[in-house]
Amino acid sequence: SGLLGTFYRLSLPSTTARFSGEDLLDYYFTEVCPLYSCFDGECNPFRTIVRELWKTSATVYLPIQSMAVATISNHYLYMAPIGHAKKSQAWKSLQLDLRLHRAGKLSLETVLMGLLLLGLSSPWHRPADLGLKHLFIARNLVQNYLRGDGTHVPMKHEAFFMDALMYWEMLASFVDPVPLMTFPGFGAPTPQIHKDDTQVYPHPWTGVQPKVHFAIAEIGRLLRRRRRQQAALVKTPPGPGQKDWCQDDESWAVDLERYLKNIHIPGVANIAEYDDEETPKLDLVKTAQANRLMGLLELYAAFSQRLEKELSTDSNFSASFGDDFTTSLDHTSYCSIVESWLCTMALHTLHHLQDIAISSSACRSHPLVL
Repeated sequence: SGLLGTFYRLSLPSTTARFSGEDLLDYYFTEVCPLYSCFDGECNPFRTIVRELWKTSATVYLPIQSMAVATISNHYLYMAPIGHAKKSQAWKSLQLDLRLHRAGKLSLETVLMGLLLLGLSSPWHRPADLGLKHLFIARNLVQNYLRGDGTHVPMKHEAFFMDALMYWEMLASFVDPVPLMTFPGFGAPTPQIHKDDTQVYPHPWTGVQPKVHFAIAEIGRLLRRRRRQQAALVKTPPGPGQKDWCQDDESWAVDLERYLKNIHIPGVANIAEYDDEETPKLDLVKTAQANRLMGLLELYAAFSQRLEKELSTDSNFSASFGDDFTTSLDHTSYCSIVESWLCTMALHTLHHLQDIAISSSACRSHPLVL
């Protein structure tokens, strides 16, 4: 049993493996970065920006150590407490950095990078920890930055951090304990006009089309709020004259549907080089297409009457799902034509991912769809 325990890395060896800070740093750049991104390469911001910051920021240095230890502890279980200790040290360092930032003595980028590393890796240490407390801090900091009066120092890597937070908000939108209300006066979101010569450099989390993640974040928020409202209505039916939030939600769902359908997914030729031979550009394109379809599928599953209306009034409805989209004319195996279409859309979404090799870093984004 002792030998088998050692083979499974369950036994504590007589001489505990020791990893220096430099060892953990190297492990982060060689092993963790590819796990934390949908593509990798020397220009991966989780390499370049971390390299800029780790030497002068314990709030960046300690999280990458904790992430390295968390990954190593998958094979050496006795390392897990070290990862927890590193994470706790990073949290304490973050509190100091927050005070320095509020005093104007530390850049927002340094604090945000620490939060991105700590927050999204929280489940690596404890699966039940979704890192929401880190998100709430990051959200507050970025809201203050966006509401700034022009006196704040612009972030050098603003686009990276804004898209990263949008992705994080998208993930949390399905579990956020306080989903925000719709914006009846906000108006429908409108995608920017696409220019054919525009080169897109992929983001390690949002890939080649961050606008899709904005839409999915709004959908997640919408669905979570809808479930809460339905549960509340069962307990307390609305009184006469009370505002019908369901109508606002349905209107917002239609706006999001149109927004998703009009989002342009860039082609391979419009994606800049990122030096990752294991992750072809086509993989990122297919992943973005699958994410867009997944958003539509979530909407139609929740608002089935909208899908039914589209099927009966729009003869060109299937065109928005791509030229290769086909649906069976025989719906007898399903309870309704809506259910048949939902199943067909789900299979079509998975079809975009089936040819992507497991070695491709694009697979890091697939759990959202699967």
